Amino acid sequence: MKRTGLTILALVSFLSAQAQAQWTPAKRLSWTAGFSGLPRIAADTSGDLYVVWEENLSAMNTEIFFKKSTSGGGTWTTAQNITRNFSMSWWPDIAVDSLRNLHLTWTDDVYTANPDVCYKRSTNQGATWSEHRLLTCNDFEPCQEPRLAADSSGNLHVVAAYPPFWSIEETEISYMRSPDRGITWEEDWFVTSNSGESVNPALAVDSADNPHLVWSDDTDGNYEIFYKKSKDRGVTWSSRKKLTRTSTYSGYPDIAVDSLDNLHVVWSEDINGNGDIFYKKGTDAGATWPLGRRLTNTAAGSEHPAIAIDSSNHIHVVWSDATSGNMEIYYRKSTNGGATWTPSQRLTWTSGGSYFPDLTIDSGGNLHVVWHDSTPGNREIYYKKYVRE
Repeated sequence: MKRTGLTILALVSFLSAQAQAQWTPAKRLSWTAGFSGLPRIAADTSGDLYVVWEENLSAMNTEIFFKKSTSGGGTWTTAQNITRNFSMSWWPDIAVDSLRNLHLTWTDDVYTANPDVCYKRSTNQGATWSEHRLLTCNDFEPCQEPRLAADSSGNLHVVAAYPPFWSIEETEISYMRSPDRGITWEEDWFVTSNSGESVNPALAVDSADNPHLVWSDDTDGNYEIFYKKSKDRGVTWSSRKKLTRTSTYSGYPDIAVDSLDNLHVVWSEDINGNGDIFYKKGTDAGATWPLGRRLTNTAAGSEHPAIAIDSSNHIHVVWSDATSGNMEIYYRKSTNGGATWTPSQRLTWTSGGSYFPDLTIDSGGNLHVVWHDSTPGNREIYYKKYVRE
């Protein structure tokens, strides 16, 4: 019996090692004296990877940097400063359209006293970039957290949070659209109009090229997660739908759409004095939302989740978690539409904190995760890959 027990333990250890081996070691992508943060990652149809982040060069100068990999994350180009405007450039996001054009949004105070949403594009996979384009012009308060999505028809959809002229003390979610891959842009307009603050927007598009929006809103007295959709590619939007009903803080949602046009939303919910990660699935084009599912239940904080769905409709979620006593990156997966999930898997082991993960999935089903980490003494960008079996 003892020998059998040892054999079982050895088998379990072997299987665990095999599972861990599917994740590559963490690779450092930035090497600077200033802090590097808030990375975003995208993959194109050829499997090339693109990462952007904000890079603090001085007390009054933060720029947007870019790196590319044409080897599935094995090697990366030299970091490229895309903005070069000697101002404060924050909150980057990147998307790739069906023609492999790159689209970049961020907030920048180069034009006005407060940061506005700016845009650039590249038609040669990041070799060169267009000039800055101003998408918003807000003289009251800063624009925050722009998020970008590209649909299969060449439309670009951008949302951001900033105060409207009629209520400069509260933020709303603004929406901008380009019908021609970023050549021209329609005037931005607000898709929310509430008495509270609307923040943390996230976007995804379905197979009919309709955008779906989630955000966090404190109109009802505490921050809850809300949802809206468009049935005509962003021209008009539905009334808002409340996805959470709690007495605690709900924030930083992310959203993804599977091949059946089911919607999958994750967010951080402050349950016991710290955050935990929750999940909810929307069916019938967002008309029906069953009860949510709790993905973490720890005495430490879990925050800033990101979600992506592969071609097999497997759902992948990463987040920052302090379960180990230090903020690290964790991962879970569902292979049955969110009904059940694998155990939480720790992806990082560092002496500094690991925050704000983002992930994308390439055409081969491989996962690619980026985050920022303070282990080197200042925040730097790191990358990890999961090789699909």
